[in-house]
Amino acid sequence: LLPVMYAASFATSSVWREAVYKPQIEGYLNNAHCLARCINDLIVCFGSITNPTSNEMDIVASLQKFVEVSSVVLLRMARAKEDRRGPVDFPSVIVFLDKFMDNASLLTYDVLESCLPYALLRNMYKDIYEVKTQGKPVD
Repeated sequence: LLPVMYAASFATSSVWREAVYKPQIEGYLNNAHCLARCINDLIVCFGSITNPTSNEMDIVASLQKFVEVSSVVLLRMARAKEDRRGPVDFPSVIVFLDKFMDNASLLTYDVLESCLPYALLRNMYKDIYEVKTQGKPVD
C-alpha cells in the first residue's frame, strides 16, 4: 500500500505542481530530487521491517508497484491537461521516475521501460534541456 500512496502523491501533492528540473544543477528547484532517494529507502526499509522473512523479491515487487502506478498516474495526468491540480512542468515530473530508477539499485531500467517508453523519457529530457537552456549548450 505504501508504494501506491507515494504514486498517488503525483496527482495530489503541491510538491509536483512546483517541481521544475534544472539541467544545470541536475536537480529540482524545490529539492524534489531528494524524494527519489527517500521514497526508495522508505519502501525498502518498510518492506524489510514488515516482512519477517525479509524476502528481497517482495521489496522488488513493491518498488515495481511504485514505478507502475506512478507511470499510470502520470500518463493519465498528461492526457487530462486541463486539470489544474497537475504539475506545471510535466516533463520534470516524468524525469523524476528516471531519477528514482537511478536510486533503486534493486530494479533494472526494463521495469521503467515497460511502463514508460524510452522514447517518451528521452523526449522529456530533450524538452527540458532545450527550454531550460534556451538552446545554449550546458556546461
